[in-house]
Amino acid sequence: MTLLARSAVLEGLDVVARERGLSPAALLRAAGIPEQALRERELRIPTQQVAALLALTARQAGIDDLGLRLALVRRPSVMGPLRLLLREQPTVGQAIAALARFSWAQIEGLGLTIEDDGEIALLRLAIDPSLALANREASELTLASLTALLREFIGRDWQPEMVLFTHARPASLARHLTCFWPRADVRAGADRAGRDQRRAAPADRRRRSGRGGPG
Repeated sequence: MTLLARSAVLEGLDVVARERGLSPAALLRAAGIPEQALRERELRIPTQQVAALLALTARQAGIDDLGLRLALVRRPSVMGPLRLLLREQPTVGQAIAALARFSWAQIEGLGLTIEDDGEIALLRLAIDPSLALANREASELTLASLTALLREFIGRDWQPEMVLFTHARPASLARHLTCFWPRADVRAGADRAGRDQRRAAPADRRRRSGRGGPG
């Protein structure tokens, strides 16, 4: 079975590519993805081709933090109808549970689970082999985007206490600390394959008052 993703997951790639002197159109052609995928959010494209595009872009741009760069230039509305569903959930835990349940609506091949003991919430990200080519880019993009999403629910000052990645440590953690905040404990090369962790507010915590604009 071919896993699919919304073309919206590519938002920001054209911006980052041009900053690095690359042609977004050429990158998409090389990955076998139609150019309109950067203009239309609701196209369904194979997850494996998304992985190929991310890996190719990172390699040609000579960067090891592409996923974080994409997360930083994205708008919250990139999640489409799924974001509206999450905003209707009364607690952080219910929002995360809904995200885990319906994450396939964004991209198939990423699995999110949550464990909560009332004090600590542990989120784990599992990546399908179809995304293995871009494990670093996919995991960093997903967790940075998730962090930004949680700040919508909990408050702008929230930060994860710990973030673990299984891929090798990058040349610099500067952009990681920008995404996850300077006091967060960010580690790469963790020995738990396929697991990314973070410590969060109790999952039954009520959302902050005010829902904000549509983004």
